[in-house]
Amino acid sequence: MKSRNGSRFLKWTITILAVMAFAVIAVTLSIGAPDEVQQAKPKKESATINGDHWKVQGDDDARVYTITGNVVVKYQDMTMTSDRAVYTKKTETVVAEGNFRIVDPENDITGTKGIAYLKDRKSIVDGNVRMITKPKGTDKAKSEESVQTQLHNPSTITCDKLEYLYKKKIATADGNIKVTQKNRVIVAQKAVYDVKQELLTLNGGVKATDEKGQTFTSPGTVKASLKEGSEWIEADNGSATVEVNLDDETAGTEKTPPKPQESSSR
Repeated sequence: MKSRNGSRFLKWTITILAVMAFAVIAVTLSIGAPDEVQQAKPKKESATINGDHWKVQGDDDARVYTITGNVVVKYQDMTMTSDRAVYTKKTETVVAEGNFRIVDPENDITGTKGIAYLKDRKSIVDGNVRMITKPKGTDKAKSEESVQTQLHNPSTITCDKLEYLYKKKIATADGNIKVTQKNRVIVAQKAVYDVKQELLTLNGGVKATDEKGQTFTSPGTVKASLKEGSEWIEADNGSATVEVNLDDETAGTEKTPPKPQESSSR
């Protein structure tokens, strides 16, 4: 007997993994743009930076810019706020910390601090990372169970650290990862998403639970292909609990109503 709920659960597991992957990539992109995106834009763009107190130290390559108090950076449709931001020209690094927050039309991200390594093309959100995704709508004609449709449902992601390497297009989430979408939850200790291959790899006590209480767990490595039309999951030592739909056994079986009793005439 084929379990339709089991098939749906597999689709959901892939869906929530996809949500995690795209959320990780979104949060790290919020504090820096990949090279090819920069090349596609005009050479000169403006960002506004405000803060209560500015301090500039050093000359030429040794210059350090420090902004403290109500720091607000606005670039295109992204706004970053923090209590303090420091740009070091020699190392080409930007560190923003203290009530660190990034808001754009699709994400609301908070963390202890944000770091951008401009030379290394790397960005990090470090410490108590919390992200609420607010994706734009999708084609309603698609099935509500499809991976691509579910990607557009709001989700909350928490972890200890997020990192994105622009050139390699590798996004990594580390430590106490938890993704919640509606009544669905997935937890793990490490997630690595290869953007080019659309491949997500999870490690460290992976567990997914859906709204029906169905679960999928693996103490080993879980890999998921997120390519539309070619989704799959591989897991080491995987285990699942799946609700079995018994409707098929009773479908088409109709009970014969009892014949009405004939009243005897006197």
